[in-house]
This record gives sequence, structure tokens and C-alpha cells, in this order.
Amino acid sequence: MKFINICFSLIVGISIISLTGVTVKADTNEELTVVEMVSSDVLPGSSVVPVEIRVINNEREDLTDFMKTELEVWWNNGVKQKYEMTDDGYEGDKVAGDGIFTSLISTGASLGEHRARVNVGWKDSPLVYPVEFSFTTLQFPDLTLISDIDFVANEELSNVIGFLKTEVGDVPFEVTSDDLKVSIFNLKGENEDIVIIPKNKPDQSLDYEFFIVSENELVESFQILASIDMEFLDISYVSPQQKVTVYKSVEQVGIGILNLAGSMLLIIVAALALYFGIMWHKQASPHGFVLDSKRNFIIDFNDLKRNFIKKILSKNKLSSRELEPCGLNGISLKFFGGYILVEVENNLGDTIRINSKPVTKSKVIESESSVGFHGKLFFINSNEKQLEFPVKGVPASELV
Repeated sequence: MKFINICFSLIVGISIISLTGVTVKADTNEELTVVEMVSSDVLPGSSVVPVEIRVINNEREDLTDFMKTELEVWWNNGVKQKYEMTDDGYEGDKVAGDGIFTSLISTGASLGEHRARVNVGWKDSPLVYPVEFSFTTLQFPDLTLISDIDFVANEELSNVIGFLKTEVGDVPFEVTSDDLKVSIFNLKGENEDIVIIPKNKPDQSLDYEFFIVSENELVESFQILASIDMEFLDISYVSPQQKVTVYKSVEQVGIGILNLAGSMLLIIVAALALYFGIMWHKQASPHGFVLDSKRNFIIDFNDLKRNFIKKILSKNKLSSRELEPCGLNGISLKFFGGYILVEVENNLGDTIRINSKPVTKSKVIESESSVGFHGKLFFINSNEKQLEFPVKGVPASELV
């Protein structure tokens, strides 16, 4: 019953409170609830940043497990967005269950002051306790980290391992080398000593481009971490951390060998594909035609319907099964530029006769040859020009 009274007294009868970064206390008679904005009320524009709100019940800390927190933002360009705030250690929330509810919001390109509201309530209840506040988005300095050594190499410097560039809205922005927090670690986690050297003003600390130089030559792979940590427009600002990994030494050689092996394999595969492509192109397609014993036209081999795989794998060959509709079962045909090779299936023995002579294996047809077996007679012609003399067409079904 006490828990229900607490919930009721927390939610109903409470006016909207303005939250400006300091602790705001809502007296709920029996309990005291504290709502506080933890994150700064000045946020960088065009970034994804966390907004953090602390919600604590001084008498019953475990009540935060039953709370539901939602963030509403009215951007100054007229857009309204809602975000769920969580305390589960994910999506930008640092510690689960610490009473700090977090939302990751995209600040977009709209700069200036914006209005927001945190709705604190209880799970499975439509009633909420609203707390309003405002925040400002500004264009903060942006950091670019480059680790391509060939690109940033400077012949006057040795051991250059990286390059930094600072901008505000794509416009160069000068900072001091002290504003740049850069760390170098090998893959064992050991720190390496480095120096930050201005590129354009080497005699001064203020610049917008900097070289990262290691005091000792790095022969092993390493990782660079870099960020901006400075006072900007009287606001303490820490930029999102940039991180890159550079592979060197044995690992880099190994990667180079793998890349070379992969390239060689691709070249070999491409060469083989080209070779087989040329050989396939040189193969003759089916040509010629078949007549029955009365010299009625049956089929032109070039018009025989074949599936795609057969056309690719056996471009110049017609199998016995493909020739069955023509009545030529028991033989296969292999086509060359000026002739056709008739191949006899092994189980037919001496039953097939070409030009009245028995054939057990194969026979070349250069112009026209008669093929007879099982009481049937056909004429196979290797050249379509022989069709210039009149022939009578007859369906293949009548030949059976």
C-alpha cells in the first residue's frame, strides 16, 4: 500500500519543473525524488551524443527499477522527436542500474537552443512526471585522424606514424598541441612515446594540421587513439575518440604475402577462364541436317532445342538422348568445321552401318552419308547448303 501511495503522490498534482543542469527536488510528501541533468546543456551539433538524466528516490533507491523514463525534444527547426531513456548499460548508458537514464540522440545540423522534456513515470502506467529543460547545440571542433604513412610522410621528419586535422564545419580550426590527446599502444597494450608537431607552423603550437611522430621507430603493429580536450566558447569540450590500427612488421609482411597470393590466384583463374573461353569459342556449333530413307526432311541440327547447360558444356556435341526425337538413338554426333564425327554406343556392336559398312566405334561424315540400323535408314548431311535441292518435310513422330 505504501508503494502505491508513493507512485500516486509522485505522479499526480505535480506541475512541470524547469531543469537547467542543477538538482531539482520534487517533494512527494512521504518520499523525496531527485531529478538531475547529468550531461552538459551545451552539445556539439552534427553528432550522436548521450543525454543523461539522474532519477533518484532518496528513501527507496530500488524504486528506480520500476521507473519508465522518456525524452522528448523540440528542435528549433520545428521537428519533434521522442527517445526512450534506459539504465541498462547499453546504447550509451555507462553503468546499468546506477539511476542515470540515458538516450543517444542525433543533434543534426540545426544549431542553437532547443527545448526538451523528460517524462518520468512508472512502468505500465500512462501517468508521467514531466520535467522540462533546454539545451544548446553548437558547432564544435571536429578531429580527423589519418594513419596512411605514405600520405602523411614528411621527408624532414622521421618516424611519422599519423596525421591530425581539426575543423569546425569543414573550415580549418586552429588548436594547440596541448588540446590534442593522443596515445599510441602496441598490440600488447604497451604505451609508446610520441611527439605532436604542427605541420604549417612548426615554430608555434597553434595549428590545424599536425604530424604524430614516434620517438622510436615502431617495428610492430600499433594503435592510435586521438581526441580533442579543450575549452571551446567557455565550455569544456571532449570530442569523440578517433581510433585506428596500423599493421606492420611480420603481420604486414604476412598480409602482403596473402594479398600477393590472392592476386596471383586471381590472375591464374582469369587466364584459365580466358583460355577455356577461347577454346569454347573455337568449337563448332551443331550443323547439318537429317533426311529419312525417302529423303524427307526431319530436322536441322542447328534448330534442335537444347538446355542451357548442354549448350555450355557440350557446345559441339549432341548426345544419343538428344537425338532420340529424330530417331537416331544409339549414336552421338560431334561437330567440327567441315565434318561430323559419328560415335557409336558400345552396346550396339556391329548393328549400325554407315554407307552400308558396319561401324563399331566412329565414322567421319564430310558431306552426306547413309546411316542404317534396326531396319531404318537415314541420311546425315554435314552442310546446310545441301538443302538447296527440294526436300519434303515430315514430322519426326511419323518415323517411329
